[in-house]
Amino acid sequence: MQHQLTGYVALKSITSFVQFKQFQPLDTDGTPYDAFGGPVSGNLKSLYQELRVQREGEGLNWIVGANYIRDKIVERQRSTSTQSGFSIVGVSAFDNNNRQKADTKSIYGNITYSFAEGLKLESGLRYTKQKRNFTACSRADDIVTATIYSNRLKLPIAIGDCLTLGPTGVPGVQRDKLVEDSLSWRATLNWQASADFLAYATVSRGYKGGSFPISGATSYLQYRPVKQESLLDLEAGLKASLFDRRAQLNLAGFYYEYQDKQVRGKFIDAATKLAFSGLVNVPKSRLYGAEAQLSLRLSRALTIGADATYVNSKISAPFANVDFYGFSKDFEGEPLPFAPKWSMVGRADFDQPVTEHLTFFAGANVNYQSSTNAALGQQPAADIRSFYTLDVRAGIRTLDDKVTVSVWGRNITNQYYWTGVNLVLDVVSRYAAQPATYGMTLSYKI
Repeated sequence: MQHQLTGYVALKSITSFVQFKQFQPLDTDGTPYDAFGGPVSGNLKSLYQELRVQREGEGLNWIVGANYIRDKIVERQRSTSTQSGFSIVGVSAFDNNNRQKADTKSIYGNITYSFAEGLKLESGLRYTKQKRNFTACSRADDIVTATIYSNRLKLPIAIGDCLTLGPTGVPGVQRDKLVEDSLSWRATLNWQASADFLAYATVSRGYKGGSFPISGATSYLQYRPVKQESLLDLEAGLKASLFDRRAQLNLAGFYYEYQDKQVRGKFIDAATKLAFSGLVNVPKSRLYGAEAQLSLRLSRALTIGADATYVNSKISAPFANVDFYGFSKDFEGEPLPFAPKWSMVGRADFDQPVTEHLTFFAGANVNYQSSTNAALGQQPAADIRSFYTLDVRAGIRTLDDKVTVSVWGRNITNQYYWTGVNLVLDVVSRYAAQPATYGMTLSYKI
């Protein structure tokens, strides 16, 4: 909803509500045995309200606003491990329940000012405060688990009773809260030297809010939240149209400095002495790199292009945690997980009118990603190998883009590769990407 206050100033209100329900059976271990798996169900409700006043016109433009978000999340994970080493220590079926309620409030302002011909300064501030309430416990879900915990705790534990030990050593529902605030900011200088050349430099500070882990827990220590992470971002680049706009070149270099970056690590469960995955804060880390995009229009109908990104990441301060197998280690100097050094795309697109009302189009992409690792510690078992895929597409659309009919194929060479690795109790599990996939799409724009 928008109301024009003056010729250049408008009041805008944005309201939304989203509800998401999930039920997903998971065979987490990927073996024919009941090593670890079970259904995940959940219900998410999110209410969003934003109110802002903005000026759009010549010279100085600005926005001042505030928003409010309320999230309510209920999740249940039932897991069984009757044929794994985990059952040896007395757990064969867990029912993990948690509830979270988060209230997020923000106020912000943004200014754009053209102070000289071709020069434009953009700057902004945002203050955010979030309060998150958390309630969780893991319950015995079969008689084997209930009996063993009854004997271990010297307490009568029945099916459905909570097993998570609190600070006093008594099992029960665990409750906690996390209150955080942050002040993020951004400043960008753009130089539009001509209609075909733009250079820019930007510096910003941003935050990612803390959260509680969603997992089975025999101890309240496993529910410890991760703190918010902060990022200092320095970036500079240019965008240039060349050779009478037959070529487009985009170049950028960037440097990221993280504090308390949230990554998936591991922790030792106090009750079972086993290592479990969970979010952890890396005190200091950095990442730098560059990216380039080149597009060439060889004819009115044919365009080819290539994109390349290089990234170098490193944990830049002492950080003690446990590796993929649960062994304690200091990870200073190692790269961050899921940070391949190279990502590249080569593409070709053909677009040609065939009648007065219709256009034929076709295209192909070759995608490449270099190797990386899925966990702290760089263990070979957690390696993600380099891979490439080939995607193709072709179709017909109307000249006004209202109706499109297309056929497509993804990974048509049927490359086998995986995108993640996890140690699930006593099984190394790799998450395979989709094989060769084909389909047809019909779209209509109103």
